[in-house]
Amino acid sequence: MFGFIKKENNKSSETNSEIETFKTLRLQSSEVTRENLNKLSFQNEKLKLVIGFISPHLNFSEISSRIKQYLPSDTKLILASTAGELCTFDQTTPTQRLYMDAPDIWDNIVLSGFSSYMIESIHIETVDLATNKVNSIDEKVDIITDRVKNINVPFNLNSSDTIA
Repeated sequence: MFGFIKKENNKSSETNSEIETFKTLRLQSSEVTRENLNKLSFQNEKLKLVIGFISPHLNFSEISSRIKQYLPSDTKLILASTAGELCTFDQTTPTQRLYMDAPDIWDNIVLSGFSSYMIESIHIETVDLATNKVNSIDEKVDIITDRVKNINVPFNLNSSDTIA
């Protein structure tokens, strides 16, 4: 869950449209370095959240560990494997296509960084989907529903400024 902030800008020389809030970085696994991940940093704001997509042909655990190692310790990280990476920007430069190339085997990592100006609060929960515990779909839905209902979010959820 993300609580978006509506900060008043105290920097008289910057307008809201000039404040960096979001960056995207496209990498291959050999390019996951501190120097490259620093490109997700913001000049006047902290890097609050990184959401990334990793090619299914890469060692997800190893790539995840390397990415986490090079991010600030207080930056939240959400990663997923994907069958095709959507990416229309490389840092701040628009690309020509919506999807990245996906030959038989590909080595793509797409990371999107969000600044503390854009995101006030983050709360991440993992919900066990009970995939091996029961056979009935209805029972699985009931288990998952109960688990979601028991999540306690440490901030108020509001449909006008929260993604949940």
